[in-house]
Amino acid sequence: MSIKTLHKKGVSIRQIAEQLKISRNTVVKYIEHDGLPGYNRKKPYKSILDNYKDYLIGRMKDYPKITAERLHRELQTKGFKGSYPTLSNFVRKHRPDNEPQAYERFETEPGQWAQVDWGEFDPINHFGVQRKLYCFSIMLGYSRAQYIEYTVDMTIATLIRCHVNAFKYFGGLPQKILYDNMKTVVTEHVGDHVVFNARFLDFAMHYGFEPKATAVNYPEGKGKVERTIGYVRTSFYTGSRFDSLNHINNERLTWLNKVCNTRIHGTTGERPFDRLKEERAKLQSIRNEEYDICEILLRKVHKDCYIRYQNNWYSVPYTNIKKTVTVKVYERELKVYDSDRLLTTHTICPFHHQFIRKPEHFEGIVRRTRGALARYREQFERYGDAGVDFINTTVKEHFPNPYYHWKNILELAQSYPSYDVQKALERCLDYKTFQFAVFRTVLERISGNRESIASMITVCARCRDDLPEIVTRPLDYYTTLVPGSN
Repeated sequence: MSIKTLHKKGVSIRQIAEQLKISRNTVVKYIEHDGLPGYNRKKPYKSILDNYKDYLIGRMKDYPKITAERLHRELQTKGFKGSYPTLSNFVRKHRPDNEPQAYERFETEPGQWAQVDWGEFDPINHFGVQRKLYCFSIMLGYSRAQYIEYTVDMTIATLIRCHVNAFKYFGGLPQKILYDNMKTVVTEHVGDHVVFNARFLDFAMHYGFEPKATAVNYPEGKGKVERTIGYVRTSFYTGSRFDSLNHINNERLTWLNKVCNTRIHGTTGERPFDRLKEERAKLQSIRNEEYDICEILLRKVHKDCYIRYQNNWYSVPYTNIKKTVTVKVYERELKVYDSDRLLTTHTICPFHHQFIRKPEHFEGIVRRTRGALARYREQFERYGDAGVDFINTTVKEHFPNPYYHWKNILELAQSYPSYDVQKALERCLDYKTFQFAVFRTVLERISGNRESIASMITVCARCRDDLPEIVTRPLDYYTTLVPGSN
């Protein structure tokens, strides 16, 4: 453009070449050429595959799933000398599966269908722990009304709970709901043979809807809800910051009511809430009898009267130790059963590595007063009332695995003055904590910069003249000190 502009102004070819620092031949070529010059191959490009293209296309037409590696071996027997990448590029471009596929739009009558899907999002801080964030999404086929709910797991109990919340949000439920082959819904899907999860099928029968599964590797079968996950990301999630699971779920309700279901839908040209009024008349009513939404687990009661669930420990009456009990986990609580008998109910702790106990579960335990406990009690008595209170309170509070902590506390106490150990024990009693790690921290802070007893001994007996002489006693003297000896 610069060459032609200067030429129209009357600038000579030599001056144009000098000004643009190019050759005169280049200036002449651009002036004489109409439009932008391009490179034209004088002879058509000859590929090493030219003699084999008909064979390859025929093989892929007869066997659409044949691999490029198999075709490469076949061509080598025919004298092909080219590389595998050359062949694989050709196969990828000409395989019949890569041809555009047409799909028939599937529209439904009011109250007939809904589609369900999960989406995975960035981890979220859930009570101090980073947990994966998932989004449950369900859309009614006719009105395009949508409901979403964020969770930190995709268990069957969570899936069922989200369904019930969605039914209440829509004011009813459809006749059929379409799913992909998620394990919580479909346990086996081979061809037309579909086996549904027994627990989920029981839930579907309770509320009266029919679950349907899409064909394997066929996401287009539930394209309506597939697209909604992307819409949730762009319209609601991206660009926002959420402090907790409760925060994001509170915000998504506002978004559902004021944005998602009140916008003009691109396909229907109407607001989903407006069409929902028409569809709600065709939806099934929700049963008054609620479904028992819980996750059912089997747990063994340990000898310390605790069962484990999600890195936490929950107490059970001591009469059930070494038994296998049934645990029903609800949204905020868990219930422990022995057969059909309810043993206890606990509020689920959102933190990790916690002991959730009820004092009544330990009442009536007959504890040994001699043996290891008696030996530890005797050693703690060296530290006065603080030591006695510490060991007695530990036993009274039924602190788990106390011998481990007592052993380490006593070993550490040998390297510190008794006065500091007593102060540390008193401080631990004030806070009702009996862990060795906590005691060690408290003891180190109390001692401050003072050195331990072991580091204070710097002079041996042979270097001191004022030490008393060693008294040698006969062996009979030590025999009299042993209880029961004559």
